[in-house]
Order: sequence, then C-alpha cells, then structure tokens
Amino acid sequence: MKRKFQALFSALALLGALLFCTGADHREAPAILLDPAADINDIYAWMDPNVPGNVVLAMTVNPFTAPGNSAPFATDVMYQFKIDNNGDLKEDVVVQFLFQGNPGVQTFTLLGPGKPRRTGTTNMPLSGRGLLIHSGPANATVTPATPGADGFQMFCGMRDDPFFFDSAFFNSVVNGTVLGRAPGVDFFGGHNVSTMVVTLPADLLTNGGSDTDLVIWGTTNRQRSTSRFADRDSRSSGPYVQIDRMGRPAIATALIPSARRNEFNRGTPDKDFTQFGPAVNASLLVFNGGDTTHADNTTAFLMPDVLNLNTTASPSGFPDGRRPEDDVIDVVLSVATNGGLTTDDVDANDFPFLLVFPYFGAPIPGTADLPPRQ
Repeated sequence: MKRKFQALFSALALLGALLFCTGADHREAPAILLDPAADINDIYAWMDPNVPGNVVLAMTVNPFTAPGNSAPFATDVMYQFKIDNNGDLKEDVVVQFLFQGNPGVQTFTLLGPGKPRRTGTTNMPLSGRGLLIHSGPANATVTPATPGADGFQMFCGMRDDPFFFDSAFFNSVVNGTVLGRAPGVDFFGGHNVSTMVVTLPADLLTNGGSDTDLVIWGTTNRQRSTSRFADRDSRSSGPYVQIDRMGRPAIATALIPSARRNEFNRGTPDKDFTQFGPAVNASLLVFNGGDTTHADNTTAFLMPDVLNLNTTASPSGFPDGRRPEDDVIDVVLSVATNGGLTTDDVDANDFPFLLVFPYFGAPIPGTADLPPRQ
C-alpha cells in the first residue's frame, strides 16, 4: 500500500507540472508553442440557455494575452468546429471562421454549417449553392439578417480567459512544498484570449433533428503552400492542412507524452484509440498507482479526444458538452487519479461569466487590479 501511495504521489507531481506549464491546451506542443494565433486553448459546446434549440460553439486562441494588449486572429488560418452526428468519428458538418484585415481592424467570415468538401486533416473552405455565409466586424456581436440565419449570433474578439485552475497550489500539494498563501487562486486569472463564439440552431448540426447526439472537436488549419517574395506580400495556396486540434481539456497536456504531442495535434478522433490509447493508458497507470481496470475503463472513456453533446437532454455540463462555468479540472483530476486528487480549490473563473451572449466575460483592461498568480 505504501509503495502504491508513493507511486501515486510521484505521478501527481508529474501531472501537476504538466498542467502548471500549459493549462488546458495552452501552449501544449512544441510546434504550436510559437504559433499562438493557431493554438487552440479550449473548446466549448453547450445548449443555449436563452435560445431554446440552439447550440453554442466556442473556441479560444492566443493564450496568456496581457490585459490592455490585443492579439489578432490569423488571416492565414481557418478555424473550424467539426461535428460528427452519426457516430463514425468523422465530421459530417463543419463551421468555419476566416479572418481579414489588420490587427485592431479585423473582420470575420463564418462559413456554414455545411457538409465538408474534405474530411480528415486536409480541408477546404465550404462552398456551393445554399451555403450560409455571414460576416461582420471583430469585437462586436453580429446578428445576421439574412434568409436561413434565424437564431444566429456571432462574436469574435478579446475576452477574459475562461479557463480556471490553481496550478501553483496544486504543485505545492503534490510536491510537499509551502506555497505561502491560501489556496484557490486562478493561475489563468488576469489573462485574456481571442474568442470565437457562435449560437445557431441545433437542427443545422443534427441532420434536421434525427441525429441528436453530437461529437464535437476543433481544429486550426493553414494552406499547404506559402510563397514568399522580396517585393510583395506572401501568397498561400492549396488545401488547408491541420495544425492543432482539441476536444476535452487537458488530454493532450497531461496524458499524451510530450514527444508525441505534435503527432497528436495532427491526428483525427477516429484513430485516437488505436494510435494513442496505449500511451494514455500508460499515463493513467502511473497517475492511478497501477490500477489496470481503472486505466482500461478510463482510456475507453477519454479516447477519442472529443466533446459529446446530447442536444435533447437537460443541460448537465461537462462531460456532456462543456460550458464556460464547468469546473473541468476537478473532473479530469478525479478521473485521471482515480480519486487520488479531486480538486484544485478553484471553483469559478476570476471574473463572472455573462448570462447572455457571448457568455464569456469582457476582456480585462490594462488598468484592472489583477489577482496574484503565485
């Protein structure tokens, strides 16, 4: 029993160090570390409490943006929500965001929802007759007044980082060190992120209401080829190739070995269990003190790395979708460690979430009094 406890204690220290450095999916892999505009921090999906029958989809990028600073969306990145509605772990519907303009004066174009022209890791912008196309300025809520747009609202711009987690306190507990303050400080408090949010009728994602159990994940993609010139702007061409992806929080960060995270970000959910299941299982065995039954069951639960959302059930929160207010780290820690650690003592975000669209808190201004982070 003592040996098992020591193994779990060491494992928790490793897990804490991983989460302390990177958060949910903030800067989680070498290839994405220097590419913040393409770095998916978090993905959210939940039923809109204010518009019955609507699904809210949200994605954050540009981690750890200091208050008062702006962090533009990349004009060469296609940001995608991928939705599987028939259970084969391949996208049946996609929603795509593209951005135009210079930092501070950006506009966006939303394509879809629509059937993807290509599935997997190489994609194309949606096109074709009847495609829903909406556009508007960044940092403003856009409600399109076009046919087929009933229930749509969109927002793209800076918001307070909705991820909350006391990484420093967690590390002090598992390492047996003195933190020097009371627990419960949000390490991500005081940072902003770039956020895309859209609320739209669920029927557009569920095959008209016949496939109500959705599997959702997010990707960022850039065109395959870029030509650079000395006398004019660079030019990109070809299909869009996947750079980053995310479903559940902390999977890539805590359970995928660092040497394989680039590979994981280039992967697809339909191959997750085969390609990465053994690695996840091995990580869980360390974290749970060697409980093989728990590791096997938890691997089957966590792989593939997606969000599941039942569009007909009463909202229950993560792991049924993910709302901004869900304390996902408590759930992930408890599951991964088989109850060895159940809380990080942060129960809510540093600033309140909004009760109306776009739901995420306003960006923290440069003049704000910020909470300590260590």
